[in-house]
Amino acid sequence: KESANWREFTTHVRMVEEEAEDGRLTDTRVIMCTDSFTVERALVNGTSSSPLLLDLVVRFKTCNSNTLSKLKCST
Repeated sequence: KESANWREFTTHVRMVEEEAEDGRLTDTRVIMCTDSFTVERALVNGTSSSPLLLDLVVRFKTCNSNTLSKLKCST
């Protein structure tokens, strides 16, 4: 069963991926706010002990490198 952290982060990542696919993230700054310390730490550290969260971190960071945008996370 997926955690609440995974479900919340999935929503954010899907939104960012959709915006990137539609070409709306080039040279932009995206600030993701979350109340999840786990998600924030996974993004800041670039890793997670959870394979599901790690997959989302990789997807989020891939959008960052593919669009030349600045994606930031804040709690």
